[in-house]
Amino acid sequence: MRDRRFLLVSTLTCFLGSLFVVSPALSQVQIELEAGAGYTFVDIETMADNDGEIAQDWDQFMYRFAARAFFGESSGVKVGAEVGYQYFYWYQVRVPYGDFPFNRAYDHSGTTALGMVRLSNGRTLVDLGAGVALVDETRPMISASLGADVYRGLSVWVRADATLTGQLAAPVGVAVSYALSPGGD
Repeated sequence: MRDRRFLLVSTLTCFLGSLFVVSPALSQVQIELEAGAGYTFVDIETMADNDGEIAQDWDQFMYRFAARAFFGESSGVKVGAEVGYQYFYWYQVRVPYGDFPFNRAYDHSGTTALGMVRLSNGRTLVDLGAGVALVDETRPMISASLGADVYRGLSVWVRADATLTGQLAAPVGVAVSYALSPGGD
């Protein structure tokens, strides 16, 4: 399992890294870097109870970092890919163990890889994505973002994601992205 995950992450990282190297020669490629934070909507008490454990403490603060590449544009539509890291949430449970219960903490974070479509109408941007989140296991993930260009490649976003297996986790937050200008344009 970990070998497949490592292979997928390595392949995606090499692919995105090669885009950074090759992008100056491609005038239609747009590279963006993004950082964001927010809150993950997830029912931690139910999730902990499924394992016979009792949730003691948790924090649903979320943060993310990502790099995107978009290729060309046709009628206000761009197609691209995103690779990122997202910290979803953590929680601590009390595990019943006879007369000596103990606490165990769980962090949920991982690498994300999405195919993206960007719809643009002037300064308003809409990104839609689908792909995977590599947390404890590979989980399908969808994403929707609404953004606005505020100044020369700087955009502000409101983004919602959802992982689709097991316990639904839906991170929602705000982010800032910066579009690098590959050809020196």
